[in-house]
Amino acid sequence: MKRVLVLFTTIWFVISGVSASMITNLTPSADVYINSISPSIKYGGKDYLWVRSWIYNGTNNSMKIYLQFALPSDTASIETASLVLTRIAKAGSAYSYTLYGLKKGSMGEKWTERGTVWNNAPANVTDSPSAFTADAVCLATVDWAAGDEGSTVSMPSTADFVAFLNTFRAGDVVTLMISQNGESGGINRLASKENTIYSGPVLMLTYAKK
Repeated sequence: MKRVLVLFTTIWFVISGVSASMITNLTPSADVYINSISPSIKYGGKDYLWVRSWIYNGTNNSMKIYLQFALPSDTASIETASLVLTRIAKAGSAYSYTLYGLKKGSMGEKWTERGTVWNNAPANVTDSPSAFTADAVCLATVDWAAGDEGSTVSMPSTADFVAFLNTFRAGDVVTLMISQNGESGGINRLASKENTIYSGPVLMLTYAKK
């Protein structure tokens, strides 16, 4: 199989000599999923990210995704933002997902890919298959349709998403989290930044330059 890539690009539009908007695609500096059924196991460095919400026979068997992105150093303000991920396996059904952002200054915001697990992930509610604490801000909720391996899914730009990113300054590192809504038992398997076949997560921004 060929590797499907979304390349890092930055485009600067100039209108009549006046700078307008920059467009850039950011790759994560860290990405990991956490797993309630193995709450102390480290999954950082894997080439996949799993997300699921499920309680089976009273046991929480859920996964949540954590992503870290560094904002461009010349950012004045974010105008639009969307998150794109690629499936590494077929998803036979549609499921609902929510994107969260970790508030600036929250405990654990400097989490590491190789050290983050279910039991210590920032803002994680460890006894919930999908919830986060008040340190997390809800940014978008969307249904991902069923799709084949190699298909993409996304979290669209919303006013809340843009407002959250604008609480940070140029060059700051932001954390985004994804959880699945409803205890369906279904799962989406997505490429991490380490995947050699499919592109990992991409944060697509339009922003005003300093």
